Amino acid sequence: MLKKICLAILAAALCAALALPAAAARYRLGENNGFVAVFDAESGKILEQTETPLSSLPPTDAQSIRSGLFFEDARELASAIENFCS
Repeated sequence: MLKKICLAILAAALCAALALPAAAARYRLGENNGFVAVFDAESGKILEQTETPLSSLPPTDAQSIRSGLFFEDARELASAIENFCS
């Protein structure tokens, strides 16, 4: 049951991130040296480097992060990080 809830939250976060125009976003979840990282969407500066390697994620999730997921809200970003990196 918990796994289904986590997948539903992850799916909602991905849908929200993909629907958000990059111009409105404050954060981008992406890749840095093979790891999940948070970037400032405008400047591209790394804000946080996680210890989660992309190679540990399912291929579709890893590809989404390589492409960049944009977030306007820090809570949505934190939820996505928790889902990808836990």
